[in-house]
This record gives sequence, structure tokens and C-alpha cells, in this order.
Amino acid sequence: MIWFWFALAIITLIFELATGIFYFLVLSIAFFITGFYTYFFEASPALSTTFASLLALIGLVIVATINKKKKKDPKNYTPQDLDIGQLVVIEEHLPNGLYYVHYRGTLWEAALDDNTKIAAVGDKASIIGKDANTLIIQLT
Repeated sequence: MIWFWFALAIITLIFELATGIFYFLVLSIAFFITGFYTYFFEASPALSTTFASLLALIGLVIVATINKKKKKDPKNYTPQDLDIGQLVVIEEHLPNGLYYVHYRGTLWEAALDDNTKIAAVGDKASIIGKDANTLIIQLT
């Protein structure tokens, strides 16, 4: 029964490495600890299974709680849009209050985040957001 827990730990670790699902790592650790528990305390299969279940449940609750806190905490937020923060150069002022900016080898429409400012050709700005295909920029 001891080797069963170590084999299960290795199998779930392989699943974690293949899928990247962190919960498999928690299960692998629980099964590994259960293997040692079974070895040192000569626990019965029923007791070992109960121990593994409790460890797995505690680990999964801890990981879920940490993930929930990360999602709520705005300082841990990393934007998924890789364009945010990139620099652009103003190429042309358009009559409707928009600009053409040079970014990623082509021209994009962009709007300033502050309508009271006016950008000149050649000014540099950073992307702070998007509105459909229009970049929202801020002068640097």
C-alpha cells in the first residue's frame, strides 16, 4: 500500500507538469505525505485514504483561498493586454480629435486620455487602454 501512494504522487505530478494545473501539485504533495504517513505509522488502507483525503482537501482549500485573494487584490493585477504601457509616436493630427500614431510598424488611430491637451507630431505617448481598434494614449 505504501508504494501505491508514491506512485499516485508521481502520476499526479506528471499530470501537473503536463497540464500546468496547480491543483494537481497539491494532490501530489498530499499523496507523497500520505506515503510517508503510511510507512512510518503502518496505517491501514482506510486510515491512509482518509488521511490523503483530508490533506488534499486542506491543500485545495488553501490554494483556492490564495487564488481568490489574488483576484481581489488590485496590486496583484497584471494586465493581460500586452499593448498597455507600450510607447507610440504621434504621426498626424486628425480633424475629429484623434491622432495617427506609429505602433508595431503601422499607423493606428489613437485618442488622448485628456481631451484638454493637444499633441504635436513627433510627441511620444504611452498606451493606457483601447476602445475597439482605437488606442487610448497618454503623453509622456
